Amino acid sequence: MERPPAPRWSRLAAVVAVGIGGLAACFPSADPDLWFHLALGRQMVQQGMPAVEGICVLSQGTPFTNHEWLWDLAAYGAWQAGGLPAILAGRVLSAALLFGLCWALALRLGARPLVALWTLVLAVPVVRPWLGDRPHVLAYALAAAVALVVLDRRPPGPRRLVALGLLTALWANVHGSFPLAVVLVALPWTRRETWRDPVARRRWAAALGLVVIATLCNPWGPAIYRTVAHHQGKVYRLLSEWAPWNFAEDPARDLALVVLVGGAAAGFLARTRRRALEEVLLLGVFLVPFWRAEKFAPGLLVGAVPVLAAHLSLRAWNVPVRVLGAAVAVLLGVLARPGAVLDLSLDLQEMPREALADARQSGIRGPVFHPFNVGGYVAFFGFPDIRPLIDGRIYIHGEQGLAAYFGALGSGERLREMIGALGIQGVLVDRQDASFQGMVGRLDGDPEFGLAWLDDRFAWFRPVAQVARPFRVLRAGTDPRFLLELPEDQVPLARAEADRVSRTGRGEETRALVEGLLDLREARIGWSPETAFRSEVLRDRSREAAERLAVLARRRPDVPMFGYFRGLALVGAGECEEARRVLVQARAFPDARHLLELLDRQGCPAGGAGR
Repeated sequence: MERPPAPRWSRLAAVVAVGIGGLAACFPSADPDLWFHLALGRQMVQQGMPAVEGICVLSQGTPFTNHEWLWDLAAYGAWQAGGLPAILAGRVLSAALLFGLCWALALRLGARPLVALWTLVLAVPVVRPWLGDRPHVLAYALAAAVALVVLDRRPPGPRRLVALGLLTALWANVHGSFPLAVVLVALPWTRRETWRDPVARRRWAAALGLVVIATLCNPWGPAIYRTVAHHQGKVYRLLSEWAPWNFAEDPARDLALVVLVGGAAAGFLARTRRRALEEVLLLGVFLVPFWRAEKFAPGLLVGAVPVLAAHLSLRAWNVPVRVLGAAVAVLLGVLARPGAVLDLSLDLQEMPREALADARQSGIRGPVFHPFNVGGYVAFFGFPDIRPLIDGRIYIHGEQGLAAYFGALGSGERLREMIGALGIQGVLVDRQDASFQGMVGRLDGDPEFGLAWLDDRFAWFRPVAQVARPFRVLRAGTDPRFLLELPEDQVPLARAEADRVSRTGRGEETRALVEGLLDLREARIGWSPETAFRSEVLRDRSREAAERLAVLARRRPDVPMFGYFRGLALVGAGECEEARRVLVQARAFPDARHLLELLDRQGCPAGGAGR
């Protein structure tokens, strides 16, 4: 049997548990929901608690029950006090609190301090991507605190009753998961001693009633339950963040999940654990939401981690098994996603910072159509001058709002109807989002719209009469073949527009692509692989194209088409060994495979002119 750690080690283990949580939250979060939370917090500071929607045009005037209002207000207060660093500090503190309370909850179930630590580390790869700047992290910390009070097997006295009431009331104003408080406080009714002891029955009944009442201590009372119930609707399944766990995505995380959840469930097969009904239910309470949507993974810290730690603390387990388990947990913790490097920041690559700033400077005023995930960003940095169409609050927009949005996204006619009905002043498109490619193609060829802004990720389309300097040659679409077929008189303008894109601060990839393909064109190489073998190909010009395209291929190795372009240039320059290496890496692109086959059959082209 393992000796229990001395009290000083227990205190040190508690500090380490808190530190693990803080470090787990140090990653570049790309969660877009932070921005609409900040926009709503600012709205409350400036106008008071809104009764109807007043930010998103698509749902203007819809009754609004903000079940996360307190977190929104606190987040905006932090932003006002310290800007982005204060928001990031709040993320770290919330995660640290969650991990610390879950460690304490594991001890409450009988786990040993070091075993509880190992189990927390095991959970890091599973939960880390969801420890961003969102209210659910704090909500799960409140859940752990409620469970910590409830799982004290003594009947609750006045202090514990007050604690349960305050924690639940706070939870009911922070996040929509607060009904779980009622379920947690019902757990003691699975104990035999509760039914046998009249005092215990009265006190736990009082606790249950108090918690039910505490859930109503919010600005909307019982009406808040309707908003919570709305989140069970099928419409949420349309959104990627509500998707269930994908077992084909990351083997390290898959293994950690299987060990964590599988171990927690299998542990009840042990003879001494078969009657632990309360812990079975604790695991189930947080496992069921997670099974429906991966975004609820932090709940496993409350449900699975304490239960598994309690299993592993059985006397039947010997030291070598625990040491092995610790080594596996540390290994999985090192492989935690997203990223093994600690980086406390926000990843703003998916946000239209430069495009929105230019829109404000260009005088756009009114509603705009935009990618779904940037609605909160537009709301916080554009409102009130630029108003978002929609954001991530599906409980406000509902199925009808989503249908209207996606209908306009997929149909030019519906987009025109929406522009006329809502007075939309511009269309912001995400060039890298596959769902926008149809819209981009329609707008690129529509004479009524002008391309007013272009960078590597986003493009603005506006009514042509409102665009002072529209792009005449470059397009927002991702198919660049037209550059290889440009009339001679349009090449200088295309280069000038590529230079204009590069000056946006987010246009180096577009410039490298345009310049590289125009160099290919001038080297007399076309789109098809066969053109690299022409005798009239200019080798020096091909070499210049290869140098430009090398920059692009290094920046975007995830796009095999760029590797193919570089391979074309290298073949034209006569650098065939390097071309083979590049094309092998780009084999996912069909033309790259074809070019490799031509190299195998024909060998490296021997001809070619100088410049």
